Order: sequence, then structure tokens, then C-alpha cells
Amino acid sequence: MPFLIHQELRRELSEKRAFKIEELLEKSIGTVLESAREMAVQKKVELRDELSKELASKGDLALVKTELKGDIAELRSELKADIAELRAELKTEIAELRSELLLKIEREDIKHTILSICMLFAIFLTNKDAIVFLAQLLG
Repeated sequence: MPFLIHQELRRELSEKRAFKIEELLEKSIGTVLESAREMAVQKKVELRDELSKELASKGDLALVKTELKGDIAELRSELKADIAELRAELKTEIAELRSELLLKIEREDIKHTILSICMLFAIFLTNKDAIVFLAQLLG
């Protein structure tokens, strides 16, 4: 007990009574402090339990990491399969388009050849000098 409080109590009361009151006050203060410590410990435990419920543990994070790796691997496999399928479709379409284009080129070549032959016949039929020139060239 602080000395000033002890002096004040001795002035107002007898020495024996002052010591008795000091003793009671110290016990009361000790009880209050002990109660406060117990409450603090209890609050710490409650707070720890509450945080444990809310926060993820290392095990939780490891489980999520494993699940994510599995999901990523699955998506990667699906993506590779989709890409392979698209490549096959594109190759098929390119082959079909190439065939169509070659066929159209052949038809155009035939058309141009026929038109060229027709034009030459028209020139030779309408122009006598062209026939003479052709005969000289062929010899």
C-alpha cells in the first residue's frame, strides 16, 4: 500500500484499524487483479478460437493448392484435346479447300485454253494473211 494512503488512514483511524483496512484493500485489489488476469486469459483463448475458425490453416491451404493443381491439370488436358481437335478440323478444311481450288484452277485453265483456241480459229477464219503467216512459221 502506498505510504500516503497509509498515513491518511492512520490519521483518521487507529494504527490497528488502518492496517486492517490496508490488508482488506490489498486483498480486494489482488482479487480484482487476479480476476482481470483470468478474464484476459479467457479473452485470449476465445479470440484464438475465433481466429482459428475464421483463418485458413496450413493444411487448408495445402488442400486448396492440391485441388487447384488438379483443376489446372484437368483444364490443361481439356485444352490440349480441344486444340488437337481444332487442328484436325482445320487440316481437313484446308485439304478440302485446296482440292476445290485446284479443281477450279483446272476448270479455268481448260476454259482459257478453249477460249484461246476459239480466238485463234476466229482470227484464222477471218484473216487470210494470218493463215499465210502461220504456214510460213510452220514451214
